Amino acid sequence: MKKIQITSRRGHYNFCKPNEESVSTHIAIYEGDNKISYVNIRTPEELSENDNDPEYLAELIQEHLDRLLYASAEKELKDMIQFLKDNGEELNKGNKEHKLNRLIEKRDRLNKEIDLLGGKE
Repeated sequence: MKKIQITSRRGHYNFCKPNEESVSTHIAIYEGDNKISYVNIRTPEELSENDNDPEYLAELIQEHLDRLLYASAEKELKDMIQFLKDNGEELNKGNKEHKLNRLIEKRDRLNKEIDLLGGKE
């Protein structure tokens, strides 16, 4: 099952303007544990795992591409936009399944911790 993973970091990435702060966002597509595709873009704000809607991400990537005069990764960006549009339904399903699995794992960890502390009163 394919899913989207997003990592955003705020920092000083412009060597010509070291005081300028911006957000670098890594958008990766995984199939199982294997990363099959990714792009790095600048976004207006930091994104969270809840911002993983394929249509929304395709728009953000297109906006990023439209702001550039030249992009050495233009083909990769356009390919990612197309991939997100073509596989949106499968990605949404995979994102939901991944989040559900993480919540179940968290619940199980919390239940074990409750048991270690003496159980429910």
